Amino acid sequence: MLIICASKHSNLANKLILAARFFVWGKRHSIKVCNPSFTPHAKYYANWASQSGTRKIILELILRVHRNAPIYLAQFFHHLATLLAKSGLNNRFFAAVDIGWQTTCNLEDPHFEELANTTFFLFLTGWNFIQEIDYEKYRNEIEKRFEPIPNHTERAKALIKKAKGEDPCRIIIGLHVRQGDYKSFQDGKYYFNTEQYVRAIRTILAGFKDQTTCVVVCSNEKQSPEDFSGFDCIISEEEAGCDLVTLSLCDYILGPPSTFSHWASFIGKVPRAELTDPFEPPRIDSFVVATL
Repeated sequence: MLIICASKHSNLANKLILAARFFVWGKRHSIKVCNPSFTPHAKYYANWASQSGTRKIILELILRVHRNAPIYLAQFFHHLATLLAKSGLNNRFFAAVDIGWQTTCNLEDPHFEELANTTFFLFLTGWNFIQEIDYEKYRNEIEKRFEPIPNHTERAKALIKKAKGEDPCRIIIGLHVRQGDYKSFQDGKYYFNTEQYVRAIRTILAGFKDQTTCVVVCSNEKQSPEDFSGFDCIISEEEAGCDLVTLSLCDYILGPPSTFSHWASFIGKVPRAELTDPFEPPRIDSFVVATL
């Protein structure tokens, strides 16, 4: 039996969360899970291809064909899964489940478990595949499986060290400024301009009046240091994979509803709060560590 994850969503954090969920599910049920949808991001995670020499060789061959080959491979499996789901094909050899963006599929549902255990190749595509379990029991395995490459870890640690300065007790608050695609995502519901983010973070900083702080800004749009004046701040200019590591090394994370800061909170065990209204920022006591 083989589960083939072929979700379309290209966002790195979405893929990380799904990959972690299926990784744990496969271990719990002793079923092999193949995840071609994560292949474009595998190069950023040191142990992703290390479980099997064969998988490592295949990944290296794919990368040698063309630099975009992992993306093409992920797209191929997504289209195949969608086609199989639309055809209604469901037999002992092939089956497909396409839940799209809105529908939820509980991986612990008896009907799903039966399908997974009676189909040789089960293709899955969609976003909200869930399982209501205690992921903390599998934290060590998840952290090992999704260990960032040394280059990202070293650069992120250097940025945090710079933010700490001469004060090792300084509180580092990661501010995830999600703009860009959020102008259109859910009709711009969680798109905030830089001024609104600054207003929100100033309110948060006021709660640490007896401690030294530094804000580390990670954004998918270029930010100007002049917009973050009046408090200690460092703006990351790293790529997304490195920014995820940076946020996971902070003491707190503030950002809009996003799987990006969600993953950073979970993997780094960092208290996080969602910014849903820049005029009413969350309180310090509302920051909690995210779960998968």
